Amino acid sequence: MRRQSTICLTCFLLVCSFSILSSFSSALAQGYGQGETVIKWQYRPEEPIIQVGFGGEILPTGAQNLTQSIRIPGLENRIIPGEPVIPFRTARILIPLGEEIQEIKVLPGEKKNLGKILIEPGQDPLPISFTGNRTITPINETTYASMDPYPRDVYSVVGVQEKQGYKILFINLYPIMYIPKTKDTYYFGTFDLEVKTAPRETLNLGLFRGSEADRSHIEKLVDNPGEISAYDHDLAPTGTSPLLDGIYDYVIITSRALKDAPVPYNFTDLVHWKNSKGVASTIVAVEDIYATYPGADEQEKIRGFIRDAYLHNGITYVLLGGDSDGSTSGGEGWNNIVPARGLWAWDYETTPPRIPSDLYYACLDGNYDYNGNGIYGEPDDGPDGGEVDLMAEVYVGRAPVDSYAELSNFVRKTIAYESTASDPYLQEVLMVGEYLGFGGVSDWGGNCLDEIKDGSGASGYDTAGFPDDYQKSTLYDRDRVWDRSELVALIDGNVHTINHLGHANVGSAMKMSVEDAGRLKNDRYFFGYSQGCYAGSFDNRDPDSVYSPNDCILEHFVTEPHGAFAFVGNSRFGWGRRETTDGPSQRYHRQFWDAVFGEGIRNIGRALQDAKEENVGSIDRTTDGNVMRFCFYEINLLGDPETSFHQPFTASHNLEIVGMDLPRYTKPEKPVEARIVVKNRGIEDEEDVEVQLLEMGVVRDREIISHLPSGGSAEVRLTWSESVEGTYNLEAWVAPQDGEEFTEDNRHEKTVEIFGNRSLILLVDDDEGADYETYYERALTANGYAYAKVEEPPGESELLSFDCVIWLTGRDFTTALTGDDQRNLARYLDAGGSLFLSGQDIGYNSHASEFYRDYLQVEYVKDSTGVYVLDGVAGDPISDGMTLEISGGDGADSQYWPSEIIPITAYATGIFNYQNDGWGAVRVETGTYRIVYFAFGFEAINSSSDRDEVMRRVVSELTRPREELSDLSGEARRRKDASLEGVSPPAGARGSKEATGLGIDLSLEEMKMGLKEIDDIYPGFGEMGAGLGGEK
Repeated sequence: MRRQSTICLTCFLLVCSFSILSSFSSALAQGYGQGETVIKWQYRPEEPIIQVGFGGEILPTGAQNLTQSIRIPGLENRIIPGEPVIPFRTARILIPLGEEIQEIKVLPGEKKNLGKILIEPGQDPLPISFTGNRTITPINETTYASMDPYPRDVYSVVGVQEKQGYKILFINLYPIMYIPKTKDTYYFGTFDLEVKTAPRETLNLGLFRGSEADRSHIEKLVDNPGEISAYDHDLAPTGTSPLLDGIYDYVIITSRALKDAPVPYNFTDLVHWKNSKGVASTIVAVEDIYATYPGADEQEKIRGFIRDAYLHNGITYVLLGGDSDGSTSGGEGWNNIVPARGLWAWDYETTPPRIPSDLYYACLDGNYDYNGNGIYGEPDDGPDGGEVDLMAEVYVGRAPVDSYAELSNFVRKTIAYESTASDPYLQEVLMVGEYLGFGGVSDWGGNCLDEIKDGSGASGYDTAGFPDDYQKSTLYDRDRVWDRSELVALIDGNVHTINHLGHANVGSAMKMSVEDAGRLKNDRYFFGYSQGCYAGSFDNRDPDSVYSPNDCILEHFVTEPHGAFAFVGNSRFGWGRRETTDGPSQRYHRQFWDAVFGEGIRNIGRALQDAKEENVGSIDRTTDGNVMRFCFYEINLLGDPETSFHQPFTASHNLEIVGMDLPRYTKPEKPVEARIVVKNRGIEDEEDVEVQLLEMGVVRDREIISHLPSGGSAEVRLTWSESVEGTYNLEAWVAPQDGEEFTEDNRHEKTVEIFGNRSLILLVDDDEGADYETYYERALTANGYAYAKVEEPPGESELLSFDCVIWLTGRDFTTALTGDDQRNLARYLDAGGSLFLSGQDIGYNSHASEFYRDYLQVEYVKDSTGVYVLDGVAGDPISDGMTLEISGGDGADSQYWPSEIIPITAYATGIFNYQNDGWGAVRVETGTYRIVYFAFGFEAINSSSDRDEVMRRVVSELTRPREELSDLSGEARRRKDASLEGVSPPAGARGSKEATGLGIDLSLEEMKMGLKEIDDIYPGFGEMGAGLGGEK
């Protein structure tokens, strides 16, 4: 009988395969997603900090209160001149591929009263070159006399941006609600965000290219990385661009004259150097681009080529190899070799409103002139009249050369820096700060630069500074009088990095002139970043809209024989603010170094774009938002975007143990593997490096690293075991080399606790700060189980030390089971582990992952059943005779979204079902591993006696002796299938896919699985489903 029904299934599959394929193609045409999607994300800001503001001088006559500032750690401030300054958080929500937003809901949590506060008003942004009277921006009396909440809403939509084909919604959340007239101030401790999406009528891949590197970057960028599984890499574009054949990381765009320059250190030499480093590189001439690509002007044609090469040739970095002078430069060069695009300059440039910006070549969505008025980069010049593209597909820098000599200097210095991996000068960092005169703390550039030098949490948000490995020096007007001769001497003595905040112009910066830059003699080249006005005006235009006959000073720094190998600077005004260090240009400057040292982004072009994208939430149509846009456009890199910023090497010999990973718990006599990472921070390569694992000073294991190059790292794996219960201190030690003076970082210690020979349980508290773990702990204790608890997700080695892992996620629906967690759990299970997994939003967050399907072996049916009673299954070792209620009682009463699931393989068995609905829990037995998965929270079971009994049964099932089922063969699987025949799922326990119209409710994957199972009976039959669409 079983065989007969299988044959019928075979015929049925063959008959309907074409129909299903047709439905699948139609679904792609109508939208990549299927049905409505609801994205949920929760945010918990830290507690506010209230401080004294500017003082009484900003208040109306007769006011008695002093202003106060409100800061929330980690958040920037929303600053509108004259309005209350409040913190905000920009959420970045990834929208599934092929879907569009239908509805946005933001639900703030409990409102807490902070008392009566007169919140300080925002101050006007000012050009750093401003020399007018010091006048503090007064309060907006209309706003401060209002009973309306400020801001009016708890959130605002910034807009939707696309980066590398991934669609991201930007939303600003406002944790502070203020009633200005009464000064009543409130704080929201949580925000629950819901975004409802639905499939678009047509699937538009945009600039999605299916790159694994793109995917990894987006995962780190957004707040809901779980949605990234909706982006199918199989949809990546194919083909190649007309001017390139093959895959490249890096392309130089220049003129034919410079491409074939008959001088040493030309662009061909730079390409050879990049290729030798493993960076696949090539050169393309602008003349070939102009002849091949359509466009209204040269800039549009160049951008068209970059877009094509990004999609089809894989490029990440673009070096624009030529200057872009605004007019004839008096014989200094060849002028407009790679033309810049002029972008909208708000109210500060009107003849014409043009900021020379290479951002146009980095952000490739839309055409930057949607309304067709010839002014590029206006706020409504993006796709469909929305915001312009601010998220880069590629990272762009410019070699501002217009002669063979400048070309040779630029390339020589770039290669010299990139090949200098170890030199004492790399430690030298210089901060150059001048007098600004903006009042109070903002009188001095040095006060802002200190935030960059040392890192800072000033103005609410945190940014990393230069590590203590660097020798940090200052040249501040705040501290003493200095002149340009001092700075020239410091540069000539070789310095690695210069950060500058002070007055500047087209031909001057840091009190130096263009002539001073040409007379430098340093033979080690520096990287510079300046907030000064017009110092990076590479079209040579000055504040009076007059084009200079000479290149700007930052161009001279990078094209003269000495000086800098790269410089970041403003092509128009730099921007500060009165009475605060929180100026617009300062935000970008701080975020640049945070990208380098806080996020580990070493490529200078990528770091600069990261600094910009961190500030997207501040760009709107307010005065401050327009200035932030101005900065976004005008900050350019005059240098190679692929060049990596070097870390310093402090000594000839310096070994460091940078990591030691070992489990915190184990059993007697069970070997523990310690993974130890050793880094050579010294200048010299090292031979025969000995690494030891010690207990109480006694060497228990050792290994020799035969060769460890300068800057290199190596991992060794050493083992240890002990037979007696207790807590042990283990020490990793790398033996010092001859001449190694600093040895404090040669050791690393960790403790290991040995439990007795009983089932060892690990409780993973992954509920994002809630207290749900207490329900598990009480149930474990009531049953006498030994367990260890961790609040950080454990690594693979730690998991492998336990017989059973209990992992709870509570109400977390944003970070529950990250990709790393799933990979570690998969390895643990493959090694024979047992897992009890519980959480109402695990399926919501992870249902599209391989771990969910292939290990939990279930399908996610829906997010909330609305049913809070579950029945057990007769004869089941866990649920037999039990009925569970998951609301009220002495449980957590926390189940807002108890999920419905369905087993999808013969290894998975439903064990609790929602009354008159589908499955709520399964157990999985493969013969290799065991899983019990509750798609609701165990903590919500409303009776402690029921929780104790469920825990006893679950742990007993997960830790019982293994059956001889290490590998279920096809025959064994058929026997298990036969044992399930006649067992019907509970009402409602079915898949959620669209029916085919032929009475079948199967996905393509299920169809392929079915054909594979048939193949167990009829070898070769499964080949008929290999393509699901071929002639068979």
